[in-house]
Amino acid sequence: MDHAAEYFTKLSSEVMEHHAPVKKRTIKARPAPWIDEELSKAFAERNKAKVVASKSKLDSDRQTYKKLRNYTLRLNRNKKALFYKNAFKDC
Repeated sequence: MDHAAEYFTKLSSEVMEHHAPVKKRTIKARPAPWIDEELSKAFAERNKAKVVASKSKLDSDRQTYKKLRNYTLRLNRNKKALFYKNAFKDC
């Protein structure tokens, strides 16, 4: 009787692994604590400008994207620096 149960368990495991294999999932980390609504909107606006610039190939759209990219990068750096400055102020 043990042999039959062991065989059934082994066979059912093989069938399950073949038809429904275990998949690895990656869980994203929480967003950076300094990212607020203003920075999120800047990211979204920059991304939209990038799509427009890549589709249109116009120099004016490329310049608009570059300005938004630089603004977003500067804003992100400033907010990150301020966050860590405030976080380590008490240390």
